Amino acid sequence: MGVVYEAYDRVLEERVAIKVLRGHGVDESAARRFRAEIKLARKVSHRNVCRIHDYGQDQGVEYISMQFVEGADLRARVRDRGGLPPAEAHEVAQQIAAGLQAVHEEGIVHRDLKTANVMIDSQGVVRLMDFGIAKASAGGESLTATGNIVGTPDYMSPEQIRGEAVDARSDVYSLGVIVFELFTGRLPFTSDSAVGLLMKHLQEAPPLEGPEAEGIPAPVRAVIRTAMAKDREHRYKSVFDFSNALRAARAAPTAVAVVGAPRPGRLHRAVFIGASLAALAVPVVIWITWKALAPVPGPRPGATSTTMAAAPGTTMRTIESHGPAETPPVPHIAPQAALDPACAADDAGACRRGCEAGIAAACSRLGVLYNSGRGIGKDVAQAAELYEKGCTGGDAAGCNNLGTLYEFGLIGFGPDIARAAQLYRQACARGDARACANLGRVSPR
Repeated sequence: MGVVYEAYDRVLEERVAIKVLRGHGVDESAARRFRAEIKLARKVSHRNVCRIHDYGQDQGVEYISMQFVEGADLRARVRDRGGLPPAEAHEVAQQIAAGLQAVHEEGIVHRDLKTANVMIDSQGVVRLMDFGIAKASAGGESLTATGNIVGTPDYMSPEQIRGEAVDARSDVYSLGVIVFELFTGRLPFTSDSAVGLLMKHLQEAPPLEGPEAEGIPAPVRAVIRTAMAKDREHRYKSVFDFSNALRAARAAPTAVAVVGAPRPGRLHRAVFIGASLAALAVPVVIWITWKALAPVPGPRPGATSTTMAAAPGTTMRTIESHGPAETPPVPHIAPQAALDPACAADDAGACRRGCEAGIAAACSRLGVLYNSGRGIGKDVAQAAELYEKGCTGGDAAGCNNLGTLYEFGLIGFGPDIARAAQLYRQACARGDARACANLGRVSPR
């Protein structure tokens, strides 16, 4: 509907993107959609949504001034690379979900979610854009006549194709298509004609078995299957639910990877799989716990102290959050060997070897190195996973540091104070004075 130019705003003193309504002979409905875009988009303020600056007219030409994103659209990146590596695909999907959740919280349904409407800047930050056919989910005037089809056929939900009223679950369907595309580099449905493509969205199940889906981990396939259910009542009720399921699916592959055979005195992983309701195709959720082959009664010796988690605002891939539910009791483990002095001195290799040997404090310490970037590439998501290992293995410092990630919103869509308090409480009970102080800060007065 519009043409986008790069420009320099002399008032803001920064580069901006100018979207101009194409042509002077456009019909009034297109002009109304264009004006509606600015009204809707300016309601949303989120890191993963392109910021709108202004709207104006010049010699009869209508335009929008918006944030200039120096990068590439997601479609080009995915198609050029034939799909993204799983870790990157998860990260991008979570950022899209975070932006879309912000859109939905303002009562807006995007209706044209697709990889071509997602930009990734040079820092890897994802931003949603193009609200040209978005509409308020409740109230307001629809900009299309009843029964008309709006959207891009490759990503349209069945109810959009039928010209029915849409809600947030239509965007959930489109996001399911995008997640399929992120992992495989191609769309789930293709056809030689638009009609044939629309019929596939209406009638065919997404190709989640066989060679078409070989790049998609099995737990992620279950998430996509639910998101792309033909009946919206069988989809995730919100993008938030979709995102949580995707985080659980991301955790699942690591749950079944066991390095070496378990030996006496060593730790092994026990994986508990909760079955889902098959009729709803709810994805399996993996709960990973660590336990000793020969547990010793009584509390474990005090753990080595580690530094606090990164400051708020760090970009990260999200991992599974246990949510506000009561935390399962963490089993004590057998006494461990002392932390390797080299690991205590921030030798990442020594910490990794200790972690692989089942020393929980070494896992927590390695997490600190990933979190701070000291002597190793900064990766807060990896740090969170290592804190989880350390905490579940009985290390108080790991629980405390993981708690700070939840408290400051570095896992999920925002701060999870309930989960942070649970972790601080665990660490405090194990003698971590910092955790006790943190617990006092976040607990209700």
